[in-house]
Amino acid sequence: MEFTDLLAVLALSILAGVMIVWYYYWRRRMLWLMHSIVKTLEEVFKPVDKNYVLLGYLVGFKSEYKLDSTGAKRIYARLLLLPHYSLLYYPIARLLTSKVDRLDILVKEPGLKLRRMHVVKRGWLRLLKQDDLSVEGLKSEVFEHGGVEYYVYYEDGRDRDILVSLVKNHSGYLRVSSIPEENAILITMKAEPENIVQAAKDLVALKRSFRD
Repeated sequence: MEFTDLLAVLALSILAGVMIVWYYYWRRRMLWLMHSIVKTLEEVFKPVDKNYVLLGYLVGFKSEYKLDSTGAKRIYARLLLLPHYSLLYYPIARLLTSKVDRLDILVKEPGLKLRRMHVVKRGWLRLLKQDDLSVEGLKSEVFEHGGVEYYVYYEDGRDRDILVSLVKNHSGYLRVSSIPEENAILITMKAEPENIVQAAKDLVALKRSFRD
């Protein structure tokens, strides 16, 4: 075996060893995060019934929570994780897809009279469909906070101030939307347990603002 071949084998052996260590380290971290997200969701929203669908091993999950015995009040959550466990694929996934682990929380509650509004962090406009932005009478503007631009869309001037306040008080949000035709409020955030706790408080405040 030539010296260059020996070096190549040695390099591949080292890389394989690093990849194994990397995989098991991130596998443990990702399982811990999934468990923490589930635990926090259930502690915060206290569902009377729940259902989970695993999207794939170390990929994430979808869940549905009934908040009352009638099932009228519901919360839907979706966790999408980056492939941290793959040393080679992870950088590509960060470049081509989302750059963070993402959690969506969608609240549906009958009786709410919602006004259409959205705020989206720069780089995440793809979360909004064109139909969301082409509504007649929808105003838009851009503001900056912490060196990051946000796009805000609203019908009522009061909602503009509410949305700006939300992202200024909590930088973990990627998107906040009120969707009248679905009678739903959606918050997309970095998948961190503390963001769920804050989102629960902000959802209460948002629902209260629609009653004013």
